[in-house]
Amino acid sequence: MLKAPIRPPVSRGKQAARRGFEVALHGMPDLRADIQRWRGAGDTLFIELTFRATIGGHAIAWNNVDRITFSGGIAVERVAFFDPTIVRRAFFRNFAAFRQLRRMRTAGREGR
Repeated sequence: MLKAPIRPPVSRGKQAARRGFEVALHGMPDLRADIQRWRGAGDTLFIELTFRATIGGHAIAWNNVDRITFSGGIAVERVAFFDPTIVRRAFFRNFAAFRQLRRMRTAGREGR
């Protein structure tokens, strides 16, 4: 299960996770994440990442912390903590950026 401050706010299962990444990459094909640091203890893993992408011809970056919970050696929950404002503003910066957002939303609806 993924919980994040985006749409949809919760997704469940490998297929939903895979589809979420496909949709994001459809709208931001150069999306990448750089791991800054990580720490694990018990059944919990924290990963601090910086995501980078080009939206509407402008490079943007935003920080994210993932908390992943394991049970029996399998990841059962991922919670992503980040401020979506940076990404939202970027998508409404200009017409090219808005077209990227529309591509993502269209791809998301097609996958339902």
